[in-house]
Parts: sequence; structure tokens; C-alpha cells
Amino acid sequence: MIEQCKVTMEVKLIEHVKLPTHDLFVGEIVGTYADVDVLTNGIVDIAKLKPLLFDMASKKYWSLGGPVAKCWSVGKGVLAQRLKCRRPAGEDTEDAAPAAETARDA
Repeated sequence: MIEQCKVTMEVKLIEHVKLPTHDLFVGEIVGTYADVDVLTNGIVDIAKLKPLLFDMASKKYWSLGGPVAKCWSVGKGVLAQRLKCRRPAGEDTEDAAPAAETARDA
């Protein structure tokens, strides 16, 4: 693996598709390697890693900000709201998913 990279992933090439403007590679991650400096309790900590992202559309490099919400609970809240909007009036149920939980509420 590349010694200077804090996290690297070993990928097995599954398919290579040649398109008119670029090539598309489909792969399977077969191994992940991380420097201990970016781990918290054995898991990659995004805040410690501070990844750099490349966006082809804008041709710019980006960094990530802080967390905005917890996974899954936010999705359940959105789904509950959509389902509630589709129910006829008076058919609310008490077992609907909880409202969205944001990082501020956590």
C-alpha cells in the first residue's frame, strides 16, 4: 500500500467499461488498511482523517465539514413524514417512526 496514505483500500477489478468520454471501473473492496493515527476504537475517524475529495464537475478539491445528522434515524423521520402525508385524515398511527434527529439533538 502507499505509505503516505492514512487509509488505503485494496480493490479487485470486477469490470472495466470503456465509455466515449472516460472509463468506468467496477470493483470489490477486498481489504482496508488504516494508519493507527486516524483510528478511534479501531474504526476510521473521519474527523482525524480529514479526507480530501476531488470533484470532476467543478475541477476542485473539497474537504468535509462536521456531521449533520445521525444515519437511519433521519431517514426514518423523512419516511414517516411522507407516509403521514399519504394517509387519509384521521388515520394517524402511534407506531410511526420518530421525527428526524439532528447532530444538535444527539
